[in-house]
Amino acid sequence: MSVPGSNLAGTKTILAEMVAEAQELKSVSGGSVTDAVAAWLAPQYLLAAREKLAASDGAGRFEVLRTFMQDWAMLRRGDHYAERLQIGRDRLEAARRLTQERKEAEFKEWLQRPDVKEKLHPKISRDRAVRRVLNMVDHALMGTPLEEFNDLDEEDHEPLPDPAVLI
Repeated sequence: MSVPGSNLAGTKTILAEMVAEAQELKSVSGGSVTDAVAAWLAPQYLLAAREKLAASDGAGRFEVLRTFMQDWAMLRRGDHYAERLQIGRDRLEAARRLTQERKEAEFKEWLQRPDVKEKLHPKISRDRAVRRVLNMVDHALMGTPLEEFNDLDEEDHEPLPDPAVLI
């Protein structure tokens, strides 16, 4: 919902164009546009500072050097900050990987516990297994309802006759 009289559609168009231009510049530079500009700007600054230093003498020379050092220190701080961010990202990724590996190891260990194995793969008698299969076949072929086999006691059911008797 937009406010009457606002230029939301125009703003969206401008923003979409800006994003498209930024993506194009990023693909041309092969990465970060600011990194590419910084790589170009640093030598340009160095050449300009050298020219200004050559044209200065005495106290003026010292002022040029002092200004240059302040600017260069700020640039280096930015580089160091970017490196710290990358180290932080690398540490986070390593911690995620390690956490995932630990979870998988704990899960594998958990699966080996006898009580968990029994829950996941309960042992059932031959009669019970045959009864389940016959129920599924009846359901698939004749549309009869599927029986629930949640009960663990076999005493409610009488044993199935030997299949050879049915022939």
